Amino acid sequence: MTPRAAIARRLVAAAAIAALGGALLVVAPVAPAAACGCGAPAPIDGSSVGVDGETAIVSWEGAAGRSGAGGTERIDLRLDMISDAAETGLILPTPAPASVALGDPQDFADLARTLDPPVETRDDWWGGLGGSGGGEAGGAPVVLDRVQLGPLEASTLAADDADALRAWLDENGYGIRPEIQELLGDYVARGWYFVALRLTGDLPLDGELDPVRVSFPSEALVYPLALSRAAERPQTVRLYAFDAHRLDAAPLGGGAALPQQAVLFSGPAPAGFEARGARLTVLEMWFADPAAQIPGDLALVAAPSDEPVAPAARIEVRPVALLGLGLGWWIVALVVVAVLVGAALAPGLGARRRASRRVRTDSRG
Repeated sequence: MTPRAAIARRLVAAAAIAALGGALLVVAPVAPAAACGCGAPAPIDGSSVGVDGETAIVSWEGAAGRSGAGGTERIDLRLDMISDAAETGLILPTPAPASVALGDPQDFADLARTLDPPVETRDDWWGGLGGSGGGEAGGAPVVLDRVQLGPLEASTLAADDADALRAWLDENGYGIRPEIQELLGDYVARGWYFVALRLTGDLPLDGELDPVRVSFPSEALVYPLALSRAAERPQTVRLYAFDAHRLDAAPLGGGAALPQQAVLFSGPAPAGFEARGARLTVLEMWFADPAAQIPGDLALVAAPSDEPVAPAARIEVRPVALLGLGLGWWIVALVVVAVLVGAALAPGLGARRRASRRVRTDSRG
């Protein structure tokens, strides 16, 4: 594989990543594609695109934007993708015009360690035997910005006409599944913007890609997920969310916290991530029936309390052995030997004591 092909492959996945929790639209041939939590893949020319997993880091940029104060939101997205095509694209809705850059894969590796359970070591003496806003009205989308990130091209679009947006995407090689068009129309009606990502490589996609970073002004932490309602398979989304307090995922616009969410971790931000927020909350959501269970886009809101959550301790057994046998068994064996020796010597010792007593009695007589 050439260096450019390798970079292209990573960025393609990264682009897919950039399709934020359901806000992503993968563009490839018009063959069936597996949906993902970040959106709905849309293959081109008979190819297919599948997404095996999605992870995102959601935070504010800089000192502004803590606990509802608003500011610039940043989302780093990473997807694990596979496709039989070398070219693909994604479209990501954002509530305001976004800037796009590459993220840092090491951030994901470092944050994943927060979910490693603490280790408790126990000695085993028995050798294991004991157990243990938009463009002109009705006009074509306006390209507000376009950046080239290696083989990845990112375009920030403003649109106020869903049909015109679809036409622009079609003309530029972004295939859209019919069931996605209505969902895109809802974003247009709400005045959202779009990031269109295109990657051209030399080889089909296969594996985890480097993350894409999307930043945009926002009054609250949001996570676009509405496009995932068109997914045909269960969806799993994991969010590493930073803020001053523990966070819950709730419907954007109001509503109770999602019952599908599980809090995997809640505690102080790990070393090196304090600038993103004082507290880290790791949320994982599983939607068995995306159309019925995904309410639309999500807001990350302050939880009722900052109660900490940490992984349960993992028990690690440390053998205490001698010559390959648990020390506990050596102790048992020594005790047994001592008992047997004592039992064997007892009759002789008793006879000697009796003889000694007779000698003493005779001498007195």
